[in-house]
Parts: sequence; C-alpha cells; structure tokens
Amino acid sequence: MLLSIGLVLVCLGVIAGVVAAAFPRGERSATRSAFLRTAVAAGVVSLGAASLVVMGEHGAGRVASIAANTALVLTPGLMCVAVSTSSRRRARGATVFAVTASLVTALGGITLSVSGAFALRALALVIVCAACAVLAMRNDSLPRQSMRLMAVAMGGYATYSAGRAVAILATGATANTDLGPFSVAPAALLAVAANLFTGVAVLLVALANRRTARECTEQHSKVVIGDFTLVASAFGVARTHDLVHELRLAARELDPSAVDVPHGIATRRSGAVREIGSRLNRNYGWRHDELLLLRIAHEEAPR
Repeated sequence: MLLSIGLVLVCLGVIAGVVAAAFPRGERSATRSAFLRTAVAAGVVSLGAASLVVMGEHGAGRVASIAANTALVLTPGLMCVAVSTSSRRRARGATVFAVTASLVTALGGITLSVSGAFALRALALVIVCAACAVLAMRNDSLPRQSMRLMAVAMGGYATYSAGRAVAILATGATANTDLGPFSVAPAALLAVAANLFTGVAVLLVALANRRTARECTEQHSKVVIGDFTLVASAFGVARTHDLVHELRLAARELDPSAVDVPHGIATRRSGAVREIGSRLNRNYGWRHDELLLLRIAHEEAPR
C-alpha cells in the first residue's frame, strides 16, 4: 500500500512540475514545446498506471486499484491539455476537464462497488478519449499528420471503451469477468496499441520541432541573456529563468515564428534587442539593469 501511495505521489509531482512549465502564460506560447512537455507528463502517468494495475492484480489492495483507474483516465486527460496548449483559455478548460474526470473516477472508486467503479472507469475513458480525438482534429497549430494519428488512436480506443462500457453495464462485470473481446487481455493490448500510436504522434511533433529549428538560418538574430551563469548567481536561478521566459514571450509577440535558443530566442526581426527591450520594459516591467543583460549571440544555433 505504501508503494502505491508513493507511486501516486511521484506521478502527481511530475504532473505538477511538467504541466506548470508547459502551461501557456501569454497570448502566444511555444505550442510545440508545451505540447511535448505535457505529453511527457502523460507518458509518466501512463507508466504509473500500468505499474499500479500490476500491483493491484498482485494483492496491493483497493487503494492501488483506485489509483490505477484514476491514472488511466488522467493519461488521455493530459493529452487533452497537450493538444490545447495553443491558448491559455483552451488549456485552462482542458485542465479543468482532465482533473474533473480524474476526480470523478477516484470518487467513484471510493464510493461505488467494484463493478460500479469498473463501469465508471470505462465510461470516463469513452468521454476523455473522444474529447481528445476531437481536440486533436481541431488543432491547427501542430502538424496535421501527427494530430490525425492521435485522433485515430484516441477515437479508436474511445469506440472500444464504449462497447466495453455497454458490456460491463449489461452484465455487472468486474475486471476479472470474462467478457470475450472486452476482457482484460484484449483491453490491455488495445491500450498498448493506442499508447504506441500516441507515442508516434508525439514523436512526429518532436521531429517537426527539430526540423523547424534547423531551418532557422543566420538571418535570425539570437537574443539571449548574456553570461547566464553569472546572471544566475547575481539574480538567482529562478529569477533568471523567469527573465528568459519573459524574453521569449516578448519576442513571440513581435515574431510568432521565433525559435528558442539556449538562454534566449532567435527571431527574424531586425533591431531585435531594441524592439524586444522596449516591449519587455513596457509590458513586463523590466528595469534598466535587466535590459542591459540582453545580448546578440550569433554563434548560438536554435534548438
């Protein structure tokens, strides 16, 4: 039981850290980077869910089963957040949706019978996976091939889960009941297949992100925080990372095609330091001593 609780806490810590870093904080965000970070969190939760399922089958108790059901619903829920990171409003809505679905699943596991909790999990998976498929198809800021593949994976599993939910409700089955094509083994195989397809979709986004970075030429001005280590020792690591983040937000307000580089951003804008510095001072309250930290670094390549 302690191992189950510990695994849940680790998953929650990873989710909080990664999603907090990925959540859009401005009108324009690095959508692909936010998507990839949130997808990493979903992957960690998926692995945690699989571990909890195995532990539950080997006598870890009701806590492990409830945690496993919650994590299984939260995984596609996080992918809903991932495909919604193009705007703050959508990301907020997707986050509320994912958390609500997970909490309802957890509360159902606590208050309902084993059969009822099993059926609730199947219904929650139908709703969350179907929502993720719809959001992926509507996303126009990420590669279409990747989004179509994710929609197929999530939509297919949502359809299968709908049939499984009907079978469970009709028979009052539990996880150990033989439901033919809707039994544990076929469901696990389809879940693995859906995860693999989703992983390929995420990989396509990552490859597209790297390809976009490589296409940046020397025409870009690389605006960075100069002497990052020295600045971090003077301002503190947290504040220095905030400065880099605000620098990237300000640059993207001027040039949506700007690409992250180490400790800064690459932009096609001429006079980048002057324009970005003016926006940082006006919109983000940068002081004169902070504006003096901005440097042009032609030798840095976008990543």
